[in-house]
Amino acid sequence: MRLANDFKDQKCARCFQPMHHGSTIDAVYENSEWYHRRCLEEGKRQFAEAQKQSHLAEDSTPASSRRPSEQ
Repeated sequence: MRLANDFKDQKCARCFQPMHHGSTIDAVYENSEWYHRRCLEEGKRQFAEAQKQSHLAEDSTPASSRRPSEQ
């Protein structure tokens, strides 16, 4: 039960909800912060999608709107 007590005051770095929900703890420690596993996975998915969209937007920028150094 010591592990559960360690999470008593911890909150998820993404959703800010308590890490401890009843008797279940589904926590991940990454980059010096605690996350619910589902929050970390969803955050990584959203970041990957944003990067993908950013690259698509870069590739579709018309040459006329690019700076001379980009042409």
